[in-house]
Amino acid sequence: MKIAPSNTAGAVRLSPGRIDLDPPEAESGNMIVLGLGIWVFLLALLLVLGSALSVYNARKDLLAQADAIALTVASEISDIAYYSGETIYPGNVKAAATRALASQDWGDQKPELIEPTGSNGQVVVVSLRARAQIPFIPAFLSAADEVVFEVTSRARLRSLE
Repeated sequence: MKIAPSNTAGAVRLSPGRIDLDPPEAESGNMIVLGLGIWVFLLALLLVLGSALSVYNARKDLLAQADAIALTVASEISDIAYYSGETIYPGNVKAAATRALASQDWGDQKPELIEPTGSNGQVVVVSLRARAQIPFIPAFLSAADEVVFEVTSRARLRSLE
C-alpha cells in the first residue's frame, strides 16, 4: 500500500520505511526569543547574586572591625586599674573605642559608634553602625541602593581566676 505524497506544509509524508515530519515555518523564530529570555534571566540572577555577596561581605567586614576595636579596647585597659579592682567606667570604654575608631582609615564609609557601647565590668561591648552601597542597582531605584548595618562585638576582660 502506497500513499501519494502531499504538497501541503506540515503534512506527514510516508514513504516505504520512512516517516518525515515537516515543522511549520512559523515556529523558527521562537528559539531566538527563548534563548534571549534565558540569557536575560541568567544575567539578572548573576547581578542579584553579586549584589547579595557584596552586601554580605560589607557586613562581615564591619563585624571584623567591631571585633578588632573591642579587642583593642579590652587590651588598652591598664593592668594597674584592672588588677587593683577599680571600676571600669563605660565612659572610659567609649572614649577608648572612639580613639580606636578614629585611628583606622575608613575611606568615605566611616561607621559610627552606637549604644550599647561600654562595659559591665567583665566584658567590653562595642557597637557600630555603617551604610553599605548595593552594587548593580539601576538609577530609578536609588531609594533602595544602600543598606544600614548595626553590629555588636564583645571582648572578655582578663580574669584573676
